[in-house]
Amino acid sequence: MADNLKDTILGAIKEGHTKMRPRWHFVAERAFIGAGAVLLLLALLYLASFMVFALRESGAWFAPQFGSRGWLTFLRSLPWVLILLSVGFIVALEALVRKYQFAYRTPLLYSLVGVVLLVALGGLIAAPLHRGPFAAAWRDALPGFVGKWYRQFGMPHMRDIHRGMVRRIMPEGFVVEDARGATSSVMLRQWRGRPFYPPFREGDRVFIFGDAASSGIEAYGVEQVEE
Repeated sequence: MADNLKDTILGAIKEGHTKMRPRWHFVAERAFIGAGAVLLLLALLYLASFMVFALRESGAWFAPQFGSRGWLTFLRSLPWVLILLSVGFIVALEALVRKYQFAYRTPLLYSLVGVVLLVALGGLIAAPLHRGPFAAAWRDALPGFVGKWYRQFGMPHMRDIHRGMVRRIMPEGFVVEDARGATSSVMLRQWRGRPFYPPFREGDRVFIFGDAASSGIEAYGVEQVEE
């Protein structure tokens, strides 16, 4: 059986139906695939870390701890365009990685889960690296598209997420000052009718989750900002 297969291959080569490729061709192909996989992985790590940073900086990252209302706020705050772009990169990365023998022998589900976990863990670890570019963007030190990219993320952009500094704590809530210097009274629903004992102090920066009205902010949760 092996001899017949060998003879068939040699016969096809002699008749010109099959061409021998030089070794450098395979080396170049592997190098090209490897470089593409590395670039895709770096792009995925950047997007994942950027999304984690933006969600934490805007406060949406902390919303789910406040129940169903918080989960709704979190889901509405997700950068779905970047998530879909990341999914496309993951599919492309998986297609490239499976060109290698070690990945080809691994079940597709296991390989995908491994890539997703690697990107998610890397995103969590690398998220703080965006603080420098984000601060530079708000000083107009990052020109062009990069500056706009960072400026459009990282600040509360949902109607029920507010950020500010605690100026005064009252028995029924507290007063917060936003980045523009405007102050608002905050009333927490779970503290209504009871003495207010907050886990923060005057001068601390906080995220406030709730609806703004003419009388102030009717909050369903507050989270201290990590400096």
